[in-house]
Amino acid sequence: MVENINSFRSPEIGNEVLTPLRKNALRGSIGESSFEQALRGEELKFSLHAKKRIQERSLVLDGKTMESLQESLRVLESKGARNSLVMVGNTAFVVNVPNRLVVTCFDQEAGKGSVFTNIDSAFII
Repeated sequence: MVENINSFRSPEIGNEVLTPLRKNALRGSIGESSFEQALRGEELKFSLHAKKRIQERSLVLDGKTMESLQESLRVLESKGARNSLVMVGNTAFVVNVPNRLVVTCFDQEAGKGSVFTNIDSAFII
């Protein structure tokens, strides 16, 4: 039955062929609460570059660090920030706030002498 959905014809419509919905037309699943949907929008993502830097620099991202990053993004969003430098302890993260994306990250030693451009805000925890 699923295979034939593209060729399904309704008697009321005549010869018009109905097309299935796009895959991303419906977000979430049946039975998912609005709270869970809202949380999914707050998911923090890491770019491939950031993931590579975490591995190369042996940075530790524990639960407390992730929680601090999430909280800093909420504050930065409320202030209208777009690209920010977030310091959590001795680790710095450059984040794209609207996309909730960590662009890169480094520890204090790796960041010495660095110049940061195209950021509009900084948040130090």
